[in-house]
Amino acid sequence: MKRYKKVIFLMITISVLAGCGGGGEGNQNIDGAVWSTSGKVIDDAGNPIAGAEVSVKLNDVKYSVKTDNNGNYRLKTPQDYDYPQFFAGIIKADHYKPVTVLFSYTNNHLGVDTKTSNPTLKKLQETDIIFFNGLDIIHLGDNQFTGSVNSQLQIKAQGKVWIDHFIYSDLLKSKYDNICISFMGRGFNSIKDGSNDPISLSNNGQPGTYIVKILPDSAENGSFSQYKECFSLSSFKAGDKIQLQINSLPKNGDFDDFEMINMFGELSGNGTVVTPPTTPTNPSSTGNNTGSVTVDNHYYPIDYRAPIDLYPNPSNGLNSDILCAVNYAALGPHYEYLKPNGLVSGSTEKARACSNVKSNWPSFINFIQNNISNCQNKSFEGIYINAIDASNLYSYSTTYTLQNPIDWIKVSKQLQVNYQSDVDLCNK
Repeated sequence: MKRYKKVIFLMITISVLAGCGGGGEGNQNIDGAVWSTSGKVIDDAGNPIAGAEVSVKLNDVKYSVKTDNNGNYRLKTPQDYDYPQFFAGIIKADHYKPVTVLFSYTNNHLGVDTKTSNPTLKKLQETDIIFFNGLDIIHLGDNQFTGSVNSQLQIKAQGKVWIDHFIYSDLLKSKYDNICISFMGRGFNSIKDGSNDPISLSNNGQPGTYIVKILPDSAENGSFSQYKECFSLSSFKAGDKIQLQINSLPKNGDFDDFEMINMFGELSGNGTVVTPPTTPTNPSSTGNNTGSVTVDNHYYPIDYRAPIDLYPNPSNGLNSDILCAVNYAALGPHYEYLKPNGLVSGSTEKARACSNVKSNWPSFINFIQNNISNCQNKSFEGIYINAIDASNLYSYSTTYTLQNPIDWIKVSKQLQVNYQSDVDLCNK
């Protein structure tokens, strides 16, 4: 059975607008006439999703726009451009699965797949693994290809190997022992040309741990095909840093050139029971206060466990000491999340920094300072935390003690460093 399917879709012609500038947040300033792609982004309940980023990358330029409060967007790209016959963009929103937008260019007209440009986004689940290094378009190969339709690629080659990771945490190991990797791809000729382009999983690239499969050829007309490759995780241990890798391999000295977008993983299976770490308890403790909490900057719940006689819940909610520990854990083991989310428009770090300074940092600083004010004198000894990063890049499990304290002073200092870093970058 083939492990991909050809994508067949209805295309509509995109309107041409004259003038300069993209209009709307995030659009590029474009000289001359532009193509205007419009659509609407909603959730499963039919509610509009505001602030979703719609983007497409063409060579070195990323064109992007955010949806308005009604979920509507209008993405502008230059009319004066040598478009490939097929290319793709992506729609991303916090806490939702990304979707691919499919374009075509024929007879000097730009078209878009109406279904993918008006998507219904689904909420992220515990079983979902986002490979953030593989969301935007990726081109592997050596840029040495002929003028066939299957080699009119969207961007220049970025190398011959693509790699990303996720942590197979105790929690994931206990529940899931399979993963299916999905993405959209075009230009694959691994079987036809004999290059045998592989997709593999390994324990952080260690020899002897690789599981390898050969990717089948994509559609011959150069359009995008949906790929799905499934792997057993039974050979991996809890805590392993599982590496996903795709290679372009040579045939007669010429590397296969292909493109991929929206790399995504979905876990399944029964898992293997993992014994959790032992939580230090007070000798008089008669049990544990356990549960999960979801905080604003985390996609997944953070599990906690604490001696119930030291940290009992009030009648109207969660123990405030535990809540402070959860909020601290959500900043990441090395304060990776001590910065507001900022969508990069125009594919520049400076644009992200300026956007954060202008619109995101003030509310984020207030949020963190409220946490520091409310939590700096709270107790934390014996509180166990298990947090999973939104991208599953790490599993953060720890028990807070006097030797492993919650340090809000460090948070305050790092907050100022991160904020000033964005200010300095924006002012360059």
